[in-house]
This record gives sequence, C-alpha cells and structure tokens, in this order.
Amino acid sequence: MGELLSRIEGPEDLRKLPEEELPELCREIREFLLTSVFETGGHLSTNLGSVELTVALHYVFDFLVDRLVWDVGHQAYTHKILTGRRDRFTTQRKSGGLSGFTNPRESPYDHFMGGHAGTSISQGLGLAVGSALGGLRRKTVAVIGDASIGAGMAFEALNMAGVTGTDMLVVLNDNRMSISRTVGALAGYLAKIRSMPLYSAVKRDLQIALASLPLVGDRVRRGVDRAMASLKHYIVPGHIFEDLGIKYFGPFDGHDMRGLVRCLRSVRRHRGPALLHLVTEKGKGYDPAEADPVKYHGVAPMAAPEKVNGREAPRAPASLPSWTAVFGDALVGLGERDPRVVAITAAMSEGTGTDRFQKRFPERFLDVGICEQHAVGMASGLAREGLLPVVAIYSTFLQRAYDQVFHDVLLNRRPVIFCLDRGGLVGADGWSHHGLYDIAYLRTLPGLTLLSPRCGEELDAMLDFAARSGEVCAIRYPRGNVPPPFADRPAPIEKGRAEVLRCGADGTIVAYGHMVWTAWQAAEALSQKGVSIGVVNARFAAPVDRALLADLAASAPFLVTLEEASLPGGFGSAVLEALEGAGTPPVRVVRLGVPPELVDHSDAKETLERLGLDVAGVTATVERKPGVKDAARRLADLIHRRAVLLATDLAGQIDLRTLDADLAVILGGDGSILSAARRMGNRPIPTIGVNFGRFGFLTDIGAGDAETDLAEVLGRDLVVEERLVLEGRILREDGPEERLLALNEFYAGPQTVGRVITIDLLLDGEYANTYRGDGVVVATPTGSTGHSLSAGGPIVDPRVGAILLTPVSPHSLTNRPLVVPPDVKVELRPKPDHTQTFATFSADGQISREIPIGATAVITRADFRFPLVRSGMHSRYHVLRTRLGWRGQPPDVGTGAEAP
Repeated sequence: MGELLSRIEGPEDLRKLPEEELPELCREIREFLLTSVFETGGHLSTNLGSVELTVALHYVFDFLVDRLVWDVGHQAYTHKILTGRRDRFTTQRKSGGLSGFTNPRESPYDHFMGGHAGTSISQGLGLAVGSALGGLRRKTVAVIGDASIGAGMAFEALNMAGVTGTDMLVVLNDNRMSISRTVGALAGYLAKIRSMPLYSAVKRDLQIALASLPLVGDRVRRGVDRAMASLKHYIVPGHIFEDLGIKYFGPFDGHDMRGLVRCLRSVRRHRGPALLHLVTEKGKGYDPAEADPVKYHGVAPMAAPEKVNGREAPRAPASLPSWTAVFGDALVGLGERDPRVVAITAAMSEGTGTDRFQKRFPERFLDVGICEQHAVGMASGLAREGLLPVVAIYSTFLQRAYDQVFHDVLLNRRPVIFCLDRGGLVGADGWSHHGLYDIAYLRTLPGLTLLSPRCGEELDAMLDFAARSGEVCAIRYPRGNVPPPFADRPAPIEKGRAEVLRCGADGTIVAYGHMVWTAWQAAEALSQKGVSIGVVNARFAAPVDRALLADLAASAPFLVTLEEASLPGGFGSAVLEALEGAGTPPVRVVRLGVPPELVDHSDAKETLERLGLDVAGVTATVERKPGVKDAARRLADLIHRRAVLLATDLAGQIDLRTLDADLAVILGGDGSILSAARRMGNRPIPTIGVNFGRFGFLTDIGAGDAETDLAEVLGRDLVVEERLVLEGRILREDGPEERLLALNEFYAGPQTVGRVITIDLLLDGEYANTYRGDGVVVATPTGSTGHSLSAGGPIVDPRVGAILLTPVSPHSLTNRPLVVPPDVKVELRPKPDHTQTFATFSADGQISREIPIGATAVITRADFRFPLVRSGMHSRYHVLRTRLGWRGQPPDVGTGAEAP
C-alpha cells in the first residue's frame, strides 16, 4: 500500500493533503484497486476510470453534510476506500464482507443500496427536495455515467430537476462506455460536445475567471451567460441540458486533478440544478484495461498483476461452455434458419451472448442502451411487422420492463421471445443482481409460456420451440457453465409437458431448469443408500404439466419441487396450484428454493449450500422425511381395536406367527407387505397395504387426518389377490448352493456402486439378452417394478404372472427389462471383464448376492402364496404405466424378444 493511502482513514484525512499530492494518491489508489480486485473479482475498468473524480469530490465536499449518490454503484470502489473501508476492501463481494455496490449498512457515506442503472438523478433529486423542504442548506451530488443518462428514468429526473430549480449537481462521467460502447443519439450528442474544444475552453475560462472576481455583478454574469448561450447554439445547436433548465459545465478532463478541484470549487457555489460533464478513460492506468475495457469491465478473482501495466495471469479454460455461450450459438443458428429473427439487447451484448449474433447479422441486431422498457416496447412493434424479436436481458433487469411485457407484448398478442440470462443466484454481485423473481412475476401473466432448460442442448431446443410456437415465450437460464451430459438426450419439447428422467418408489423430485442436474445427483447419491427417488424435468413453469403432477400425486409418497428462485410465487407454488386445481389426493409436497429474504453477496456455491439447494442439501431434505416406524406407532393407536398393526419391524422384534388377528395393516410398499407376510409363516391373514404414496408421510398429519384416511381405505371396495414370490439360488462349481427368498423390492446398495459388468441372460439355457449395468434387480411384477423405469420400463400390470428382471443402470434408459413366463427358469451368467470379477443381483429388499465369474444365478418361482386385500384405488404403477403409454399386455418373450 502506498504511503499516502495508508494515512487516509476517512475523507477528513484526504482534505488535509496538499493539492499537489493528490495525483500521487490517485496512482496509489489504482495500484491498490488492481491488487484487490484481481483478488476478489469485481468491476475493474470502470473504477480505474473514476479515481480522480472521486478523490476530487471528497476533497471539495464534506459528504457527511452534503449528499453523494452513485448510479449503479459499480464505480464507487474509490469512494469506499476513502470512506473508512480500505482495510476491509479485500472482503468485498465475499460472504460477510463488503458489497460490490453502495450499501447504507456499511457506511454513513452511502445512502442507497442498488445495482441498476439510471437511478441516481431521481434519488439525488429526492434528497435535494427533501433537504430543501427541511430547511437544510446542503449540496446534493449525483454521479451518473454517459450510458446510464440515456435511460428513461434519468431523463424523467432531469425533466423535473429543470423546473423545480432544486440545488443539485449531476456529475456526468463520460467514458463513452457502458459495458460495451455507449450507443444512441445522446452518445453522438455527447461526442459532438467533446469535439468542440473551442467553445468548451472559452466557456470554462470565462466561468472560472468570473467566479474568481468577487466584484463582478450579477448583470455582468448574466450578460456573459447570454453571450455564451448564443455562442453555444451556434457551435453546438440544441444544447439539451441548458434547454431543460439545467446549468451545463464542461466538458472537462476527468483525469486532470488540479483542474477538477478548481472546477468543483467553482461549481459548488452555483445554486440550482447543474450538470458537470467530465470526460474519463475507462480502465485508466492499466494498459490491458485501456485497450480492452469491455473485457476488464468485470473480472473474476485471479492472481494479481505484478505491476500496474503487468500481464494478466492466464486462466484455465472452462471444460464446459457457459449458458450464455450456448444461447449465443443457438441464437445464431436460429437466425440462419429464420430470416425474421431480430436480436435486441440493452447495453449487454457481450453479457447476454448476443454479440455473436451481432457479428453474424449486424443488420438484424439492435442495442438500445440501458433502456429495458424501450427494448420490450420496440419488440412489440417489430413483431407487429412480422419479425421475430428475441429480447436478451438479464433476469434482474427485465424487472424494469414488467409493464411493457404485459401491456405492449402480451396484451397485444405479439410473438416475442424473452431470453433471461442470470436466472437464479449470481454470487458476488448480490442483492440487486440475483435473478430470483422472474418466475413469480412472469408465470402469472396470461398467455406467456415460461420455460427453463436442464442442459445446453435443451436450451437450443427451447429456443427453436419458442420460434415455432408463434406465442410469447420466456426462457430462463442461469449464470455459469452448463452441466455435464446426464440422463438421455432431451425428448422433443411439447408445450406444457414435463420429462420423466427416472422414477422412484420412495419419492419424486420435480426440478425446474438447471436444478434438474442437482436433483439427478441427489437421486444418484440416495440410490447408493437404498432410497429410490424419481426425477422429473419440469421444463415449463407456465403452463405446468398438470396431468403428470396429478399422476405423481396419486403415486409418489411425496414430491419435492426444486428451483433456484424465490419460493413465494415460484415454480413450487405453481405445482401446488396445479395439484389443488386437479383435485388430486393429498400428497406431501416439499418446496425447495430461495426463501423470501434479501440474499446477500457471496460465492454462489456457498449460497446454495447455505440455503440447502446443493446436492447435499437436497439429499438431506429427502432423508429427513418421516420414517415408516414412526408412522406405524402413531397409526397403531388409532386402529388397535380393528386389527393388529404389522409395522415394518424388519429387525424381527415381533413374532408375527403368534398374533391372533383378523386383519393385518402394513404401512409401506409391496416389499414391506411381502416381508411381513413371509414372517407370518404363510398364515392366511387378509392384509391391507397402506402405501405412503397414497397419503404422503403420515407423521406430518394430525391423528384425525390419519384416522380419516384409514377410514377411506377401509370403506372402499376391497379386492383379494394372491401373491407369488421368487426363489433365488446361486449355483457355484466350487461351493455349496445358496438359497434365499427373493421379494419385489428394489435395492442398490453401496456394494453395487461402480461395479460395471456385462451379464448374459439365459432362459432355460437359451441366450436371450445382454445387459451392462451396475447390477441386476430381481422383482415380481406386482409392485416395485415401478423401479424398472430407471432402466426404461415397462410397468407390468399386477395381474400378469411373470418374472421381471431389471438391469440397474441409472445412467442408461435404453436397456428394457424382459418379461418372461413364470414357468421359465432364468439364469444370470456374468461375462468376463477386464476389471471386475463379479456382478451383483438383489432381492428381498435387504439381501444382495454376488455372482462370481463362472457361476450362475438361477431364479425360479417359489411355492409361497398369501392373500392380499387391496382397496379399489388405482395402483400407482398402473397410473404411471398408463401415463407413459405402456397400455397393452406384455408380449410372450420366451423366445428372447425384448418387451416394448
């Protein structure tokens, strides 16, 4: 740290410095900025360009008395360094550290929290008017960039400031850049002013000279002003600021420290609205940033350069493309296929990826500047003329154009595509930049289709779908890189239809957008613990897939909705509304998302972990669901007069063979029922299986609700069925035969993980098929064969007397299980593998068996029957089977043909 900067603990220390030392202080601040920002990440080039103007402002004004407002706040780093936050500056944008923008919680020198452009003049005008009404004599200074001043809000504030006569100074930091180069007629107008040094120099010298002569009267000053006004209109016609009633000073060199101090001291004496025009260089003092200010507008944390003009440390290339890049390429492809496509952005061509479209189709690219409202309104007009506008705006910035989305586009039924980058948490930029509210503020608008992809390939497909739909569509995707390939390739996009990626008997996660990848990883982790969780890619938040949700509500024990968005009004709310509207049976729904609170700045990964939205958090949420034993104890108290509750006490603490009961009620799935029946010693006690998929987990409902639900089951028409179970034998050439009862419960324990081996399936010694997977699950077709959906289906009707063998390979949805007649002996024979020496199959829900190379597992029917009483409700597997289109009877596959 420089010697001068180390002495600055606050603006009062700055004002003690001699004026001639200020340029050296600015040099030290730039070195400090480079070192710090390359460590923390953040906005670099814009802050390098605003060092002198910030030092000059704090040198001339006392902003504990006066007021200073920053537009956006991304150029206020020097302001933070000078106002007592230097020692904490390296915590900036980190969890618990300083914000990357202004924040009143950090300092009395900050008056507003924000990060959106075009707001400072309105906020400053409010402070100035409030001070005047309170009888306070202070100067309000609003700093705004040349790109932000083109925003509609800034013009509205200037329009009012000119007629109120309020004492306020607007400092226009003109660096000819927003993130990209500033566009629009106003930018051209400012360029014209900058190109007239004669007028500027004459006016500046006269203003400063007059200000230094105390005996010059007001009449002389007014005469000079009138003369200068005539000269102004001759040289620079239509001087817009003064025509609005705002005194114009400038343009001045924003890096001339001595000139800035003199100018500000002069302007400080002016009463009424004024605008000081400063010309600065974005990235000043760091050669790479001066040469490419767009690249260095915002930088990620990396090694600090050794010197101010040192080289940037190389970054490791990303292994996967960013969502922004995928969208940019997809947009170019769409533009090549459809000449109607026009791309629109609001000063964010690089940030949104539309710069790729700009290079390919410059005549069909429109950058409107920081004017999101205008962008959306103009898109409506373009659509009226038969074009197809694609409006690419960050989620957080589209909030500024909410009325235009409704009034100009939806109300007029204009086919516009909105592409919302940064949908979700954005990490270090924090409060103002998180894209958390787009689902809530868009899905309620009638006629708008709201989509979100799970992968890059699906983003491309959704953009194509939106173009073909002829409707108003919004596609939401996050910051960061797309996930690695998982599951199968996305199915074709159909409006309002979700995509079932895997099914699970223990519950289902319905995830929206990129959170599908998190759901998939959580389901994988849970499968290693013997928990079977389904994953649904929702695709649409408006309209949601009501039919599938209704099916899941009737079949899944519970649903978890997962989104990286605000919970109130979000995707989870849409699911609850759909279930209520469909009149589905009660089902436990857990919504995971961002709670209704301001989410502070921090690394996005840390934030997801804190909110329980990472893989570990989702996994823990599912694991915390109430267990079977607790529900059994509570329900036992309700029904003890009618029946004996055979809880899923698989540890064998109860001798079920000695029970004197007319009815058995089993809480759990078919595996639990079969296990209990086996332990009853084949006694013919009618058994009711109360499946949690019907009611949700009963521990979360009151006793009265549980009693009502049970009465509903007992009051239905009951059907008596008989069940068969399977018998497994592992025949070894070098050892004894092993026997076990094989029941229909899915199982994939930790011992099966990573054991990929090829297995030949034989029917009565004849080759039928080859499987490659993590193991083999043996199951009857009467219940948990729903788990076979993880390997591609099909669901078999409970009445089909058949044996179903399902390869356990959640990474593949292509291997179909075989359905074989019950009188056929099935052999599993592992093929030699270079790395593995055995395969695994599982049965009984608790027992797994290894099949060594050279051994054979034989599966046959066991002579074990018992009655099962079922209510008249649809089987959850039957519902899913119907939903997925497997309606016919399975074919006779004794010849080895695969089931359809």
